[in-house]
Amino acid sequence: MDVKETGLTPTEASALIGCKEYTIKELARGKKIPHYRVGNRYRFTRSALIKWMVDQEEKNYIK
Repeated sequence: MDVKETGLTPTEASALIGCKEYTIKELARGKKIPHYRVGNRYRFTRSALIKWMVDQEEKNYIK
């Protein structure tokens, strides 16, 4: 199975992260999640989202 690396839609990104599509769009609008724009559409890369999730997890963990 070919895993899509770039050009993830907000729906695909929300499935990867485990939240609603609305939340993904709000995070992108607030520049709080890595994304790029194609016209007026938000797009995401799988590797950037995974790195972002790891970074968030590390910030939220008290060592």
